[in-house]
Amino acid sequence: RYQRRVRGTASEEKIKSEISKFPLQKEFGFRFTGGRVWKLESQSFEFYDRHYGRKLDQSTMQSAFESFFHNGKRLRTDVIKAVNQKLTSLLNFLEERQTKYKLICSSVLVIYDGEEVADPSHVNVDVKLIDFAHFGILKENERDAGLIHGVKVAISYLSKLSH
Repeated sequence: RYQRRVRGTASEEKIKSEISKFPLQKEFGFRFTGGRVWKLESQSFEFYDRHYGRKLDQSTMQSAFESFFHNGKRLRTDVIKAVNQKLTSLLNFLEERQTKYKLICSSVLVIYDGEEVADPSHVNVDVKLIDFAHFGILKENERDAGLIHGVKVAISYLSKLSH
């Protein structure tokens, strides 16, 4: 799960506290807040928490994406391609049609079936935009630039893995 935090109505003290937790958030457009991945060989989940995400930087973010899509035997490029397609659809929606709200502390939840399938076109993947209890109203012809940036960066990391 990748989370984006934006100023909104928070106090300056709260903003500084949040920025200190993940200083590279502005560059990435998101922060990794946790996840779990099914590992085939051990038949168990591998967990990643917010503390793992706070340690990520430019040199380790790519490997975090790789770990999230590795089932213990191989990198799930079938899943990566499916997630990338769904993120691209989300990006198109955000750029072309979503003109009302700026989402604050929103998350992109990525869910996929850890069991491999014989036909890669039948991979079970879902991508949902969640946790948008806080929002602002966009000005006319404005887009949620922060959310768009975060989705673009995630697509970029996934594209590197799927080639």
